[in-house]
Amino acid sequence: MSFAERRAEQLRAEAAHAIATAVCPTCQVLPTYPCRDNHGNELPDSSPVHPARYTEAGRPAA
Repeated sequence: MSFAERRAEQLRAEAAHAIATAVCPTCQVLPTYPCRDNHGNELPDSSPVHPARYTEAGRPAA
């Protein structure tokens, strides 16, 4: 497996974790729902999660 393939797999796993565990502060969707753009459409597979959601997913539960 090439570096690019491993990196793409890692990014998909990080996005899946963020979607499964965090509310998105940018588009206000609940966990398990994909992020949305300003028109209500799902974000593309190339960038499926808003950066703020990764931050939320990395925070420990209060």
